[in-house]
Amino acid sequence: MSDAPKQRPAAGERGRAGARIRTIVYGLYVAFAAAFVLLCVKELVVGVFGMREGTVASAPAGSPGRACADGIGDLLRALDRGVLAASAARDEKDAVTRLDAALAPEWDREAALATTCGADANGAEAWAALLRLRRAEEGAAGRRAVLVGPMRADVARLAGSRP
Repeated sequence: MSDAPKQRPAAGERGRAGARIRTIVYGLYVAFAAAFVLLCVKELVVGVFGMREGTVASAPAGSPGRACADGIGDLLRALDRGVLAASAARDEKDAVTRLDAALAPEWDREAALATTCGADANGAEAWAALLRLRRAEEGAAGRRAVLVGPMRADVARLAGSRP
């Protein structure tokens, strides 16, 4: 064994090595932070502007997604028919009753279609959007009847026609 003391690196060399390590650590931190921010911005843009890559409409024929898309199309047409029927209502209750009556027969298979759409990730999202639209249309039909119903009755009374 050598009795010679081990030489320590000079203070300047230790400082440069420490600075190099700090630079690498800060660089990695900034790179991860930037990647995180970019991914968050991407998710926000996709969510806000509805730029999803996949939809049930693009599902292959014979798949649950395609069956869901076709069924939702049928229900959407029935909902449009119901909104048209509710537009002649005299009050809120009448509007909702007319809308619900016009939804048949398509909406009679609502439970089966909900199960089909639940089997596909995009289908579940499309199904939820359809249900939100139905609730909104029911509320709007009721509000429209309350707002327009009295005016419709006035026109009918003054013009001598049926409301």
